[in-house]
Amino acid sequence: VDISVCGPLARSAADLDLALSVLAGPTGMNSTGYQVALPEARQARLSEFKVAVMLDTSVIENDSVMLDQLQNAVDALAAAGCVVEEATPQIDQHEYFENYLMLLRAATGAQSNDEVFAAALEGSTAWDAGDRGYQALVDHAMTMSHREWFQHHNRREGYRNRWAEFFGEYDLLLCPTAASTAYPHDHTGTRATRRIPINGGSELVVDQLFWAGWSCNSYLPGTVAPVGLCADGLPAGIQIVAPHLHDRRSIRFAELVERELGGFVSPPGYE
Repeated sequence: VDISVCGPLARSAADLDLALSVLAGPTGMNSTGYQVALPEARQARLSEFKVAVMLDTSVIENDSVMLDQLQNAVDALAAAGCVVEEATPQIDQHEYFENYLMLLRAATGAQSNDEVFAAALEGSTAWDAGDRGYQALVDHAMTMSHREWFQHHNRREGYRNRWAEFFGEYDLLLCPTAASTAYPHDHTGTRATRRIPINGGSELVVDQLFWAGWSCNSYLPGTVAPVGLCADGLPAGIQIVAPHLHDRRSIRFAELVERELGGFVSPPGYE
């Protein structure tokens, strides 16, 4: 399935690397003809990394309390010798986010039953009429032609080229994992209309998808490392994005972040 991966979860970078060794590689018939050999990280110290940092975007609203903690983490890494620069790939972020949502919902919608597909087919007329809301996009993505899907896929291939150029200059990109820390669950209405509190306002919960799509839409591995507690007492994590198939590079950096900033800390009652 497009934009789908078995991503292991662990409390330490070492355990994550071990889990990756078990999971990475072809299965079934594909395992007959080839194997996967992910490149090892060549860097051993923070001072050997040159990383780009992108902590905000104009596409969505990001929680300022969370961003403050991420900036604290970046400053600490720079003080420890990591070469840090603010930089982003030469990509239109608004168009990229729409491209990701189109491809994502085409993939997840492919497994829908006939009833759900029929409802999406009816709802897709809203997109044709100019509605650019999330639900209209989902309905259109689920029912678009294969020809249109390939057009979106070709755009993604162009984005992948931009990312490759970017990683010719930087080893990694550090960015948020989501638009906020953990938030109260809201099960009212539909997902397309649910909202979460951010910076004293109310934002669509689906905006949280931006940072996930920033990496995975272009098949880039991302490792999330804990970077301490925000001023509101909630934990924050920073996303470490690496070039295609350089999963071990992002995990190595997460290990170094863990050593420098303390790594995972059990919350009260879960020691």
